[in-house]
Amino acid sequence: MAITLDTFRNIAASTAFSSRDIAVSGQGKAATARLGNFVFSQGKTVNNATMAAFKEALEKEYGALGTHAFDTVVGARSQLNKSLRACDVQKTLSSLTILRQNRFIGEVNRQLDISPKMLELSDDDQKAVRKILHDAPFEKVDLSACRTP
Repeated sequence: MAITLDTFRNIAASTAFSSRDIAVSGQGKAATARLGNFVFSQGKTVNNATMAAFKEALEKEYGALGTHAFDTVVGARSQLNKSLRACDVQKTLSSLTILRQNRFIGEVNRQLDISPKMLELSDDDQKAVRKILHDAPFEKVDLSACRTP
């Protein structure tokens, strides 16, 4: 069975030590994930395979948002060939909501910046529109359906 995001979520939740490593062995449908060592990392090859499996699981579940979450939270650890820890999984999953909101606000601002109707407004009206967006951007928007750019 291929490793899913739920696999990583369950493994991260199953340990009392958030600094404990997660290790993936095998490839494709034969891949398995388990808790790794407490202190010493499994090694560069296992670390890279684990990070790749976690990134793939995030991308499969959340698309571009998953890639962005991976790069934001554990991208530096991945580039340094460090291990994926249980706390990294939990931090990545908990950051998805705020990343989704930030990406949504960024996309709305980008569209406002190039909108002919917005450009026709006076500077004060443009500031008022942006203030409304800043103060209450999610009152009527369900962002859980936003899985693609």
